[in-house]
Amino acid sequence: MGSYVPNTPEERQEMLRAIGLHDFRELYGDVPASMYLDRPLDLPSGMSELEVRRTMTELAGENKVFSTILRGAGAYDHYIPSIVKYIPAKEEFLTAYTPYQAELSQGILQSIFEYQTMICELTGMDVSNASVYDGATAAAEAAAMCRDRKRRVTLISGTAHPDVINTVRTYCYGTGDELRVIPAKDGKTDPDALRELLAAGDVSGVCIQQPNFFGQLEDAEALGEIIHAAGALYILSCNPIALGILKTPKECGADIAVGEGQPLGMPLGWGGPYLGFMAATSKHMRKLPGRIVGQTVDSRGERCFVLSLQAREQHIRRAKATSNICSNQALCALAVGTYLATMGSEGIHGAALQCTSKAHYLAGGHVAQVVHALVSASKANIDLTFQIATAVDLAGRDVFEAVQMSVNPKVINTPPVTAVAKDGIQLIAKARVTVRANIKRLVGGAGEETVLARVGEGIVSSIGSSESHKAVMENPDFISKVVLDKGLDSGTAFEILSIDIADIDVGKNIGAGLQIDQAEADLKIAQAKAEERRAMAVAREQEMKALAQEMKAKVIEAEANVPLAMSEAFRSGNLGVMDYYRMKNIEADTQMRESIAKPADGSKKKPDKIG
Repeated sequence: MGSYVPNTPEERQEMLRAIGLHDFRELYGDVPASMYLDRPLDLPSGMSELEVRRTMTELAGENKVFSTILRGAGAYDHYIPSIVKYIPAKEEFLTAYTPYQAELSQGILQSIFEYQTMICELTGMDVSNASVYDGATAAAEAAAMCRDRKRRVTLISGTAHPDVINTVRTYCYGTGDELRVIPAKDGKTDPDALRELLAAGDVSGVCIQQPNFFGQLEDAEALGEIIHAAGALYILSCNPIALGILKTPKECGADIAVGEGQPLGMPLGWGGPYLGFMAATSKHMRKLPGRIVGQTVDSRGERCFVLSLQAREQHIRRAKATSNICSNQALCALAVGTYLATMGSEGIHGAALQCTSKAHYLAGGHVAQVVHALVSASKANIDLTFQIATAVDLAGRDVFEAVQMSVNPKVINTPPVTAVAKDGIQLIAKARVTVRANIKRLVGGAGEETVLARVGEGIVSSIGSSESHKAVMENPDFISKVVLDKGLDSGTAFEILSIDIADIDVGKNIGAGLQIDQAEADLKIAQAKAEERRAMAVAREQEMKALAQEMKAKVIEAEANVPLAMSEAFRSGNLGVMDYYRMKNIEADTQMRESIAKPADGSKKKPDKIG
């Protein structure tokens, strides 16, 4: 077995003599004798390298390793290029612990400097430290950077990783500060709840995770504006691979960028070691914890590297430090730096596309169309993000066709549109509409049917406003100008480039037809009124006949009452027998006279004169 202690027993005794000591026990003279262990340590016997390998392999076999993990939100296997494993394993870099020779080793310092540079390029920030233990402690240290005397409250989104929330809460508990969790709404940070929590004016910093724990993309820019409007600092905890296609924290307005560096070439090892990257704007660089390596020149004017801005490191200005955290192992930073250098910007972008493409496929999307659309858009210098492309694809639209239409506009033939000019002449117009896809409005924009409907409406209105059909026939471009001026492509997924009237035919004389129809209608109205008057006359005649019958009935009724009256007169003594006989004689005389006056055949001839 080898030893990590590079000094021989003779060299150690020489060092003791140099400081006036004879035994290592004298270095701990202040420790009471009762605290010393008087027996040998209960350590197992040593093993050979083969035995150690077998033991460790047996222990590793008890781990449950999943070949496929779809959830994310934790540490899991990533593809690591072989060079990333080879470089840190070289004897020039491999150490037992933090390489404290960094203060003088130009090789170690340069490796940290290059790591910092690439983290700044990845996040868009101005300065980075040499990394801390993991992403959770990076978020907690970022929260500590934001505190001041008047603001002692930290906000963190409820959509962040639970381990990150708990770690920040532990840090806040130790310093007597308060952590408040922003409620989530529909899997994202609730902006209204954020505004309400910021209203008190006691919040120092707000931490948002992008993408969040639920796999959703936060509206990082809008949240940053809300945070800064309240006078707080903005911490964006992000997945480093996702930054290959998403906007950088700097572009989102973040003051501090943190995250877990395990996806950047860090293997799994029983929970570690991991790497928490931290980067900030130049305004906040003096508050960054841990080591920061800067570039300068030596006495000979040659490029060299030196540690800078370590005011918060535990071994410098210890009494005034606001953090006791050490820098992460430079070996981890070296591995991440090697991974970033190997992959490059295109490699990181490709890895991000691989992840999102597979997620898009699982969501039922068409990966091939999205990839072709992104490649075509990139070659054509069209601003099309992967997020928009996948959203368009999942919405059911052909995103690749949309990109093609942006490069090669599409001609849409309208069906025949019929309209009538003011002079009553019908015109039938056909138009060719040249459209180009509007990438920014592919999500939520109306489709081709809406464009055709609006063009048809514009043709009808333009022809209908013309005084004569002849004017339209002479200048068909008049229709195009009127239609284009209406802005018919507003709210659609297309941009109308031109409207060309392909054909105009004269249809019916709608005006004359309308006059004829009006005359026929007037005639029918007159006939209907005459029929109404005749019907009223017939009805009046029938009413009079009914009235005559009614009067006859009353006469008969009155005649029927005469005998009754006579009977009553007899009983009452008002009428005698002789009176009755005289009345009957008068009645018989009257009948005789009527019979003489009437002819035998019933005709109304006057009687012949006598003498």
